Amino acid sequence: MRRSSKGVRTLREAGGLLLAAALLALAAAWERGPLQSVGEIAQEITLTEALHRQPPPLWIDARSTAEYDAGHAPGARLLNPENWEQSVPGVLEAWEPGRCAVVYCGTPGGEASREVAERLRTFQLGPVFVLQGGWTAWNRR
Repeated sequence: MRRSSKGVRTLREAGGLLLAAALLALAAAWERGPLQSVGEIAQEITLTEALHRQPPPLWIDARSTAEYDAGHAPGARLLNPENWEQSVPGVLEAWEPGRCAVVYCGTPGGEASREVAERLRTFQLGPVFVLQGGWTAWNRR
């Protein structure tokens, strides 16, 4: 069975595209550095793990202003979807590159903490985790 020159050319072009894509993926992986730890891939962290991180994490409270005013983790910064524009500059000023941030909200696995964490990850200053168990876990310590 004989292949047409058009078919061979198409296969070569496809192979070239695959090779180019593979090289780009390798370059991106090289630039990104070593793989993240399992906890960073899961994007959640237990309270015990967070309390033992060095340097200590930047705590981000994603609850309402009233809940924050009623009590929060020492040094925590208030940052929720409702006050994002007003509060994010202060959070970024307090966040040092390489330091992790731990976001919590009022409910275990809450949507507010996940939304805030996802938005913070875009700044790429360091790992951003969601606290497993949220504010409830903090209060039980």
